[in-house]
Amino acid sequence: MKNIDVKNVWMALCGCLIVLSACSDSGNVPEEEMEEQTLSFHVQALDKDEVSIGRTVLPGRNPIQHVTYVQLYIFDGTENDAVCVASENVFWQHWRGANDGISSRDQKYSPLYKLTDWDKKYTFLAIGLDVTRNSENIETMDNSAATYNLPQYVEVGATTLGDAIAKLASGKTKEDIFKSELFAGFKVLTRADLATTPRIDLYRRVAGVMGYFKNVPAQVGGKTVAKLQVRLYTKQNTQVPLKKIENGSVFSDYITSPLITDELGDVLVEIPVEDYVPGETLSKGSYVLPAVSAKGGETTMILVLADAAGNELTRKKIICVSTEGPFVGKMVSRGETDEGTGIIGGKDNEEVEVDEAAYHYHIIANHFYGIGSEETPIDLSNTSYVVVTINPNWDENHQMGL
Repeated sequence: MKNIDVKNVWMALCGCLIVLSACSDSGNVPEEEMEEQTLSFHVQALDKDEVSIGRTVLPGRNPIQHVTYVQLYIFDGTENDAVCVASENVFWQHWRGANDGISSRDQKYSPLYKLTDWDKKYTFLAIGLDVTRNSENIETMDNSAATYNLPQYVEVGATTLGDAIAKLASGKTKEDIFKSELFAGFKVLTRADLATTPRIDLYRRVAGVMGYFKNVPAQVGGKTVAKLQVRLYTKQNTQVPLKKIENGSVFSDYITSPLITDELGDVLVEIPVEDYVPGETLSKGSYVLPAVSAKGGETTMILVLADAAGNELTRKKIICVSTEGPFVGKMVSRGETDEGTGIIGGKDNEEVEVDEAAYHYHIIANHFYGIGSEETPIDLSNTSYVVVTINPNWDENHQMGL
């Protein structure tokens, strides 16, 4: 009879116990015993009676979206130093027609990265991109993907939640920003949460600025007007956090990152007028990145009439008339506010409603800034002041959920 090595048997038994213990631990569950972990996607963007509009430029405030690609990032924690542990292509199903704008869509997705600890909190961050897809679903990583080098800018094992941003890629310009629609949204989830198929709502991480003008003068001071420009008070930003920053009543959801490489980096919208037909309406819009408001004597946005070289011929300050409703402010006279800029028109001492805050308004993600409207364009032939109406309900009309 062979001698039995008691020591080896004891070590083998201990090894089996360790394996069994590991299998029963909630942090090390075999995949075949793992419950389904699923997210629910919901895209709501277009009322059934609306008509889709092409997206070569901002299509206006119409509630449509152009998302054709969704990427999911998972971060190991909730603080800014949480590291990305997964980056997954969701394989968005609703790409047909999205390049021209589509309505609400739904989709579920089960992440490949499985959570094992029941109570550990992870941050699920998703982005929606407007890449071009042909009829055979072959994608071209253009528009927001190329503009911000997404989704690869966020790297597994390297990028932290605080560093998860959209940043203007090398060689890209403000014109690329203008045509790039970018969505993002996040939710803090545990393994237990995923058993209930939670939803993450995605919203635009860009704002929309659009102008509507009529009766554009052919000349100003004997010089030909070649273009209309909506300008920011400073160079526009080139970065935005993918995860919305909330800081109570203090606006913090932006990154100061001026476009210093462009002499005209403050131009948000430019409308050529060489083919303008008197009586018609000129309109154009752009997607722009969030920015903090102007201060002091400056106004957040101005309207400039320029010559072919971009030289300013005249300007008007663009004041805010609040959020879709009547604007009520202090009464000031034309003489107190005009100062030769053409802010307030009409006769001297004619009073209009203006408030100090009307000149200082933030450019906020997922807000639509309409300078005039399709129904009531700004008439540049008279002396009325230029106003912008900020629609914060773009959220409701243009949200997509995951």
